[in-house]
Amino acid sequence: MHAGIVSHYYPMNESVSPPEEKGIDVWLALEAYDLAVHKRFDVLVLVAGDQDFVPLIRKVNGIGTRVMLLTDDLKWKDQNNQDKYINTSQRLLDEVSYPILLKDEIDSRT
Repeated sequence: MHAGIVSHYYPMNESVSPPEEKGIDVWLALEAYDLAVHKRFDVLVLVAGDQDFVPLIRKVNGIGTRVMLLTDDLKWKDQNNQDKYINTSQRLLDEVSYPILLKDEIDSRT
């Protein structure tokens, strides 16, 4: 809080399996756009991986705020030893000014 970071918590529907969230992407996008407009950010940092935030990036770029994306591609094995993947949307990567894949930063050791 002292650094000006605003935390956002949104309840998840845990009565279904797997638990799901509805509406958080829209709410976060509205908050981010509102802050970018009123605080006149130079750079907005987005930690995400899906293309739901592409419209936000376009709107924020339209007011002169650049977007840095912190993201990562994940690979793991499920309980049946099957490979599972979560990959960052290429559309999202193409829209931002500064795409930063965390695994590349960690592996570079610079």
